[in-house]
Amino acid sequence: CVALTCLCVVGTAAATVPSGEGWSELTTENFTLFSQLGEEATREVGADLERYRYALTQIFPNAEFDSPVSTYLYIFVDRDQYASYSPGGGSVPGFLLPHIHANFAAVVGGSAAEAIPLVYRQYMHELINDNVPQMPMWFRLGLAELFSTFEADDEVAVAGLVPDGDV
Repeated sequence: CVALTCLCVVGTAAATVPSGEGWSELTTENFTLFSQLGEEATREVGADLERYRYALTQIFPNAEFDSPVSTYLYIFVDRDQYASYSPGGGSVPGFLLPHIHANFAAVVGGSAAEAIPLVYRQYMHELINDNVPQMPMWFRLGLAELFSTFEADDEVAVAGLVPDGDV
């Protein structure tokens, strides 16, 4: 897919913030986020993604979590703008585009609460690609959906809840 390569300048330089109003950039310990959500909501997504990554290191201690390439996450609020970059014209709310120079993921959500499960799903796809690339697609999609329900606070983390839409 050529979708996200239009958003990014890849090579020796890092990916760039998309042009247009309202985009911000946040770099966490393991990810770079480009977001239309606003600074506070973007920080919330970044912190939750780092918490998710840490919890997964505890659940899957033998998995490789240090990707050989950078991970760039694009969070769109504007569904039309997202659709112009998304494979399939935006018919799915998120996608991952692995590349030899970097992993690119994009999601569309109007708030941090809406975007976070989509972000978790895309990150799980990245982990599967890095650790078990031969995993059947049906299992890959189910595992990503299951772990998109991750919730945590300062004391407890829970993964594998039934997705709200499936109750």
